[in-house]
Amino acid sequence: MAGTIQSLGERLTLRTALLTSIGVLLVMFLVGNLVLNLVSARHALQKQMSDVVQDTATALALSVAQPLGEGDEVKAATLLEAVYDRGFFEHVILWNAAGEARLVKHDARRSEMVPDWFAGLLSFDPPAGQTDVVSGWKVLGAVSVKASEAQAMEQLWWTFKVEVAWFSFALLLVVVALMAIVNSLLRPLESLTGLADAIKQRDFSKRIAEVGVVELRMLCSAMNGMAEKLDDIFSEQVEQIEGLRQALHFDPLTGLLLRDEFDRRLTARLHSRDEVVAGNILLLQVKDFANYNHQFGREAGDRLIQRVADIVQLRSCKTEGAILARRSGADFAVYLPGMPDDDANRLAEAIIQNVSSLAEFREWCRHDVINAGLVAVESGEDLAEALSNADFALRSAQKQGNHGWQRFFEASNQQPEVLAQQAYEWQSMLSDYIAREHVALHFQGVFSKSGSVLYYKALARMEINDKLTEAAVFLPMVDRFDLHTEFDKLIVRKVIQVLDEHLHYGARVGLTLSTRSLLEESFVQWLVDEIERHPAAAHCMLLEIPEFVLQRDESAFSRLMKLSVHSGVELVIDRFGAAALPFSYLHRWHPKWIKLDRHFIENIKISKEHQFYIRAISQVAHSQGVRVLAYGLEDQSEWTLLQNLGVDAGAGFGLQGVIEHIDLNEHGFNL
Repeated sequence: MAGTIQSLGERLTLRTALLTSIGVLLVMFLVGNLVLNLVSARHALQKQMSDVVQDTATALALSVAQPLGEGDEVKAATLLEAVYDRGFFEHVILWNAAGEARLVKHDARRSEMVPDWFAGLLSFDPPAGQTDVVSGWKVLGAVSVKASEAQAMEQLWWTFKVEVAWFSFALLLVVVALMAIVNSLLRPLESLTGLADAIKQRDFSKRIAEVGVVELRMLCSAMNGMAEKLDDIFSEQVEQIEGLRQALHFDPLTGLLLRDEFDRRLTARLHSRDEVVAGNILLLQVKDFANYNHQFGREAGDRLIQRVADIVQLRSCKTEGAILARRSGADFAVYLPGMPDDDANRLAEAIIQNVSSLAEFREWCRHDVINAGLVAVESGEDLAEALSNADFALRSAQKQGNHGWQRFFEASNQQPEVLAQQAYEWQSMLSDYIAREHVALHFQGVFSKSGSVLYYKALARMEINDKLTEAAVFLPMVDRFDLHTEFDKLIVRKVIQVLDEHLHYGARVGLTLSTRSLLEESFVQWLVDEIERHPAAAHCMLLEIPEFVLQRDESAFSRLMKLSVHSGVELVIDRFGAAALPFSYLHRWHPKWIKLDRHFIENIKISKEHQFYIRAISQVAHSQGVRVLAYGLEDQSEWTLLQNLGVDAGAGFGLQGVIEHIDLNEHGFNL
């Protein structure tokens, strides 16, 4: 019994408890009031009928006295029948002086209108009255009259029905009013529950209205104060994490990456199987910088380093995914993914010219201190060897005795497909492939912690020289020949086609668009129009937006957020952390997902530093209702570790390879 009561108590809500208890008390009150009213009505009716019966008996005795005195019993009987026929009396009897009934009118019928249960529940003893019939001083007999029980019960039954109808109406009104009052009183509790849930999920930005009765207003105020305090504490922690990250990974003078972080990020890129890797590494050095410091002072040297760093950043910023670092002193390194050799050569020449034209160098009167070395790199290449080759090219440039640059030519790292095609052949081939939509979509699953497929990432493939080629090979050429817009439009159309064909399976597909396309207002408008034409597909689409879009143009990113809100397309911030933006932008924009940059995952099992950052990123993201995705997982143990660090979803060859077709009927989707 005690267990049953406890079980009911666990399931019982405060609203139900209040409504039930007050409702029961109200019903008890109304039922008691109904019973009292019926009892009072019965007593009142009995007294009224008693008076009526006695008055009727007296009046009838006076009326029959004269006929009986004259011996006219027929006339007396007529008077008795007239009274009896009114139906208010059970019997009317005329007695003679000897006590014998001379005339009797009797009918003990029960009313058919009154239910038996009511008649049995509410007994009624009908009153009777009797008066002597006197003529002069002689008693001729007596008249007795008894009220009709059926009439009394019918009157009480009618009273009962009226009372029940009235009390039911009153009960309904009271219950409706009670529910409205209770809901109004408890509404702040629902808000408090939502606030508590938000705090549990580390979302400290939520606040609730301080309404209701005094006690609830005080409770709401206290909860808001607690959330605000936790938000302040959490913001301080985020600032500390950001400060620590800046101190460990970025040069305080120039804001560029430090040497170790540059090496880690570039190693991750070179080992990645899902990103554009082939490109160039540029090493830039201001020779004899120690001599400049000695001649002009350390402050002047710092200003020179800052100006050189600004030029390197300005010239490299248009290359998506570029990695810049100050390796030491006056040594700089730049990784230029997807940039062909001739473009990298022109970039190196432009940097040399811009740096050498600085007033500081004219004042120094040196024409042999600004040099650069270039080397081409490809996927899987050893970083130490690539840097050694770039340094060899740098030393070769310095031997020329003037400002300049050199490229390392000993070995070519490019893909065989790139070597097989001249520039004009690439442009012609890509234009033809895009025009004929000769691009295939392959897929790779993104998995939740439970192992279910959240969505499939669409991967572009082209058949070049009878070989299926990954996007990392041809995307640099797509970008080089300004075909990015048409290529991205083709991918969007193909993804929408896949979704339209498989909507009934609940399929979800994600795709990545280039930064250059997303920064073009005309492309975004085309994307909006295309998605509006396919509203059902839009709700099953995820757009992976590179973080560089937000870094370069907030208004472009804002347009994409509006697209997400109005169309149902979910946004994923791709390569989160690559642009070195503060984590705090998650609080402003609230994307659905963030996808960690690959360098966070590199050597995650042994890098305590990256484990700390991923846990911090996950906490910050979850506090804003944003989920975290890790891409490029190479084995199951990495996925297990990342789940423990707070990552919500994962993808990579360690979980599933690239597949040509998805049997959407066999896969569950859960997002």
